[in-house]
Amino acid sequence: MYNIKLFKGYEGKDFIGMSPEEVVKNMPNFEETYFLGENDEIRRDMSRDFIAYYDEDNKSCIAIQFVNTEIDVCLNDMQLMGIPEKNLISELKKLFPSEEIITDGENYVLVEKSLSIFVTEAAVGGVLVGQKDYFDFIKEELVEPGPSRLQPISSSSQKNKLK
Repeated sequence: MYNIKLFKGYEGKDFIGMSPEEVVKNMPNFEETYFLGENDEIRRDMSRDFIAYYDEDNKSCIAIQFVNTEIDVCLNDMQLMGIPEKNLISELKKLFPSEEIITDGENYVLVEKSLSIFVTEAAVGGVLVGQKDYFDFIKEELVEPGPSRLQPISSSSQKNKLK
């Protein structure tokens, strides 16, 4: 079981801020390191349970994403993995009643908490915890002119979606 600590990683391991070497040393079930990008410049470390994301210089872990739907990922004693999408907003509002939730249809993001929840097959299939201000780019996208795939969720829009 992983008990999420916002801006840190999870209880017992504060992966956010660790070097790649420290992450690999402490990552349960480490499987592989892989690189993305035009010149293989962006590093990712992967285990069966989660992926570690790094800053542009690959010096510091800036986020981890839990990807194994068979594990327990809890936040304030609430099990996140497997929550049906139709219940997700109400469950998040129980945890964070005053937080705005932004969605692109698959990801539900609490920008101020640096928390993103991915929905697949109508249920939570992934949870990302980032460093403080990890999702600040979303704030910028929301105020840019023109259409955006990102939308704030209001109680009424969620009720309409579920009908």
